[in-house]
Amino acid sequence: MSTIADELQKLHRLLEIGAITTEEYEQAKSKLLKQQDPAEQSSTEERLVQLELQNALLKAEQDWQAEREQYLSFSKGGGGPYEPTGATVAWSILYCGFVFILCGWLASSPRLSWGERLLLLFTAAMAFALPLYGWIRYKEFKAACSAYLFRRTKIRERYENRIKSLRG
Repeated sequence: MSTIADELQKLHRLLEIGAITTEEYEQAKSKLLKQQDPAEQSSTEERLVQLELQNALLKAEQDWQAEREQYLSFSKGGGGPYEPTGATVAWSILYCGFVFILCGWLASSPRLSWGERLLLLFTAAMAFALPLYGWIRYKEFKAACSAYLFRRTKIRERYENRIKSLRG
């Protein structure tokens, strides 16, 4: 024998896959809820709100995973994608700083042609620009992480307030 909560879950699944419209879902839900006694109705509504919370959190997680991918970096050693961290930015600053200084020192050699000097200066400029780019990406990633955590907190608070209001 199926319970009203099971029927509501089935209705919600139908809504999620697009088999029924929101209006049809609301009509069927209110019809089901009218069939039960008041004590059972409040627990069913609470369970429904909890399911809506789980779905909202799952949607937020899926959105974050899609957004997170744009911030991932790839290693040259064939490793998989990784999130930018302060440590990776610090190492790139140290490494590229060394390259920057070395290029400046080599470019000052009187034996180099102008073309070779320009190539070294271009390399030095790239050694300056790449860590700067990495730092910007790191800051953007941290801001996106914070925004995601804030969204999750707000979703959770909204649904927890609805549950509290159902409990009276």
